[in-house]
Amino acid sequence: MNYDIKITGGTILDGDKTPRYKGDVGIKDGKIVALGEVSGDADRVIDATGKFVCPGFVD
Repeated sequence: MNYDIKITGGTILDGDKTPRYKGDVGIKDGKIVALGEVSGDADRVIDATGKFVCPGFVD
């Protein structure tokens, strides 16, 4: 899949009360469509190494 934005290498806190984990976030048409190990290219890639990524936290 080709994403609009792919956020890579961050520590994901998904709000599901699951332990945090390192992974990627794939975004297409303004919606989160993939979490974890996200394969595929993106128009824009954001390196979040060393950062927390909280998808859906502010929806």
